[in-house]
Amino acid sequence: MNFFHFFLFFLMSFVATLPVVYGRHGDSVQVINRLALFQGIMGPAGMMLGFFYLATSGGMQGWAGQAIYGVEALLGFLLTYGLLSRYVYHRNDVEAAMMTKRRLEVYQAPLGVLGIALCALWMAQALLV
Repeated sequence: MNFFHFFLFFLMSFVATLPVVYGRHGDSVQVINRLALFQGIMGPAGMMLGFFYLATSGGMQGWAGQAIYGVEALLGFLLTYGLLSRYVYHRNDVEAAMMTKRRLEVYQAPLGVLGIALCALWMAQALLV
């Protein structure tokens, strides 16, 4: 098991669930804006690793590996798109960037929870081998 890859996937899954958790607090906008930079850094790395392992079938084999790498690629895309929407696509329109971010959070949180569960599966598989 590649520790860096596992740690990146777990961190991406954890960060993907934070906007939903902090969304209920009054100062959540500041926390979510701070997370956007980290999401933008982790997102492309996770997306590239996920697509690479899906294409080459390296690493884990079978349905568990395909599920992990597929969720990792989707999470990477969602985390990257939030930052791109804010700084590239809707640079001058803050309201449109926030709307895009809210629409993505609907998919981001369940994928984050699924990612954490798949990390547990990944860890269990590594301990059994």
